[in-house]
Amino acid sequence: MSLDYEILSNKRHEIIKTGIFIRIDGRTKEITSKEDFKEYFGDIEGYQEYKDKTNVVFKWNITHNLSEMADKVIIDNLSLYNLLWYPNNYNYQIVNEDYINKIKERYKLLKNNRTYFEKYNPDNNWGNYDSLLMFVKELINFFDQLDLMKEIYKIETSC
Repeated sequence: MSLDYEILSNKRHEIIKTGIFIRIDGRTKEITSKEDFKEYFGDIEGYQEYKDKTNVVFKWNITHNLSEMADKVIIDNLSLYNLLWYPNNYNYQIVNEDYINKIKERYKLLKNNRTYFEKYNPDNNWGNYDSLLMFVKELINFFDQLDLMKEIYKIETSC
């Protein structure tokens, strides 16, 4: 089982897709470059890209095995787990500055306390501290590129 986390824009965007997915570090990831394809499959024979228009501007899949760790990243009774797995339950249907700031605060807590949070690495080694840290870092990098005045970004999760 896993969390599918998506940000959808009110505008359509053109993206490059391949339709080739791999499972790595407790995450499903689409191969979107020749370099990645070559790394995982040894050559680029068979690699094809196509353009697609979509409202999905950020998409991440991560194992539920990291939910316990994410639930320990807590500030003011609101955990990273709450914000990522169930944002709508906390009135975060749309990305706004408050949501972004809460994610950033919890990222700092996670990043600065590796030893504490590594205690919650799953026993089955499917996902780990670095997987969760990378997810949140990529999400913050995405947020830093947004212009909330020009577009509306809806948060959708599926568990």
